[in-house]
Amino acid sequence: MNDGFRRFLVLVVVFVVAFLAVYIARTDRFSSWQTGKSSAEEKVTLRLNPVISANEVQVLAAINQESAALVDAVVPSVVSIDTAGLRQKRFRDYYGRTYVGPPRAVQGIGSGVIVSEEGHVLTNHHVIQGKPIINLTLHDGTIHSARVIGSDPTVDIAVLKINDSGPFQALKFGDSSEIKVGHAVFAIGNPFGIGTSVTDGIISAKQRPLSDIEVGLLQTSAPINPGNSGGPLVNINGEIIGINSRIYSSDQNSPGFQGIGFAIPSNDAQRSFHEIVNKTQSHRGFLGMALQDNEPVGVSIIGVVPGSPATQAKLQIGDVILSYDGKQVRNMSHLISLIQRSPINSEVNLKIWREGNTQNLTARIGKANDYDTNAIQFGDRQE
Repeated sequence: MNDGFRRFLVLVVVFVVAFLAVYIARTDRFSSWQTGKSSAEEKVTLRLNPVISANEVQVLAAINQESAALVDAVVPSVVSIDTAGLRQKRFRDYYGRTYVGPPRAVQGIGSGVIVSEEGHVLTNHHVIQGKPIINLTLHDGTIHSARVIGSDPTVDIAVLKINDSGPFQALKFGDSSEIKVGHAVFAIGNPFGIGTSVTDGIISAKQRPLSDIEVGLLQTSAPINPGNSGGPLVNINGEIIGINSRIYSSDQNSPGFQGIGFAIPSNDAQRSFHEIVNKTQSHRGFLGMALQDNEPVGVSIIGVVPGSPATQAKLQIGDVILSYDGKQVRNMSHLISLIQRSPINSEVNLKIWREGNTQNLTARIGKANDYDTNAIQFGDRQE
């Protein structure tokens, strides 16, 4: 082999080795750049055991299992409600005259709970008010039409009947008088129309009447949002101890849960249910006022229903009611009880404090069914 050919072979070998070295180096750098890793293997050691064993949290594990079992048993009895209808808005001109605007189409969402095998559904009166088209979505996704059996605006309860045949899975009424502040509860419903949801909390307070329009309410810390109205508040036995009704929100334009929700006690809801179904509905006394305790004495009026007996009696927002038909008013609950026990169409004498002076007014007891209680007008404070 001559020297020229030998040099040629050496050059070829050098070229091939150099080419392979460059190729391998570039491929490795490109791969590392894509994966964000160096060519060296990253060491990853994942933990295989929990930081605490199940034997050390047996109570919490049992609570988890029991909560899931409770929800599984209750949720099939909760329905989502979609409504549609026409509504006319009332407004008042500069001279105090009331007008009714043109009808406009409205839609709504809410919740309900099945309370009989025949398909009777309990919900709030305000969920279905003025909306004749009502469809219910059950937990299994089936959609059913429903009709209104009747309603009781003073308790904010309505009874619907599923148009299809049953049997349906119903929940039992519990005894709301047995519930105590601090007891655990679950609120179930259709918040914001997103579908059945479950939240939990405790009973925060009992007997929270906000106006003479309604009964004393249960206060709960279980999160309740728009769309939850009409759904059940259940105890740890899966019994209905309340019907979720409303929330307290400082933002009336975009209401949202702020830790204070209210439910109609099951004893009042069950009483209204039987009265509606059996057509024996009784009427509680009504003046049409939202109230709050006033220190040191009396009860302040913070809202009135337009055209109600309260407005006809010239009662105003800011008045402090000192006595009712000769009885000194102890607090808001006491006054509401006196009003609701008064016979319909009876006249009562009210002693009030207004702008530094006492006055005596006479009011005639009415029925809430005769007025649009949702149109209540508030002063500076709103519920």
